[in-house]
Amino acid sequence: MSAYLCSDEHLSLLANTIGAGDPLKEDAAFAMLLAENLRSLRHRYSHNAGALNDFANDAEMAKRDTRPASAIVREALASRFAADALTRALLATQMIKACDCYDYQACETDDYRESEAAKAVNDIRQIAKLADGKTEGSLYDKLLWGL
Repeated sequence: MSAYLCSDEHLSLLANTIGAGDPLKEDAAFAMLLAENLRSLRHRYSHNAGALNDFANDAEMAKRDTRPASAIVREALASRFAADALTRALLATQMIKACDCYDYQACETDDYRESEAAKAVNDIRQIAKLADGKTEGSLYDKLLWGL
């Protein structure tokens, strides 16, 4: 299994959903998600100092995108779907796929599932499911893994 540091855009999408319009909460969520992703990479690649330095440098440069989560996901999907095709189910399914990607990148530690990041990402996933988001199938397969 390989893992990577999620992009600023990807982390911002999740953080801005967690923070729900409160910039302080969004910043805190971004920092939490970034730290958990980096912790996973340090665990996974503890034998590779070069990769760890690259991840640490990238993490230091990370900056939260302040646009609302809806704007981030719409822009990310704009190249694949016409604007009128950006339905509630499509946007919710993209959120689920973004959650799945984050979990994959951040799950290397034994206690990830108990972390605040994992709980917050799972909450997003549950809300997206209630908004007609799909966890599998052709729509899910067509969407972006990482933003």
